[in-house]
Amino acid sequence: MLAGRFVLCQPKKRLTKDTAVVLDLDDGTQLRYRDDVQMGKVYLVPRAKADKVIPGFSPIGVDVLSKAFTVAALTKLTKKRRDQVKVFLKDKKALDALGNAYADEVLWAAGIHPKTRCNKLTTEQVEKLHGAIVSVLTEARDIARERAEPIDVKVRDFLRVRNRKGEPCPTCQTKIRAAGVHGHDDFFCPSCQPDGTGRGFVDWSRLKR
Repeated sequence: MLAGRFVLCQPKKRLTKDTAVVLDLDDGTQLRYRDDVQMGKVYLVPRAKADKVIPGFSPIGVDVLSKAFTVAALTKLTKKRRDQVKVFLKDKKALDALGNAYADEVLWAAGIHPKTRCNKLTTEQVEKLHGAIVSVLTEARDIARERAEPIDVKVRDFLRVRNRKGEPCPTCQTKIRAAGVHGHDDFFCPSCQPDGTGRGFVDWSRLKR
């Protein structure tokens, strides 16, 4: 879950105290699952029963980097939803897949407030959202591939708004703001991403005294 991570290494590498499971692979390497807070679960079941036994394993939504992910497909999905767009983006049953950090980046790139209701999105906003999803995840994939960091290292230093509260927005220089969305933190620009009613947020630090 939130704290678990994988390590791909040689068997001779020292085992850490938080190592929970070790899998020996055919090429002689090991895939280790580490979990220092013991939040994760490991299931060993026949493939045919995985869908019924493992929570969240299925169904999985449309792959956002596949040809099946079109503007029309996204439009169809959003029209059925009344929840906030940030919640929708992280729903694995709808989209495969966006986490909290990249959902922030996508919404910033699309200029959409995270609390906007899906069924209130305009045609233009859905088109921008689709383009932002594809471009943000494609960039992230290419950067991670180029850097070739170990599998347990999160490559996040290139993100524009995530974890940048108080820093200037790369587009308009307004300070990035943080808010809570259904128990998760969210980072957004109050100027570039006005709320669902079209109202922006006052950045008092920019006002002349």
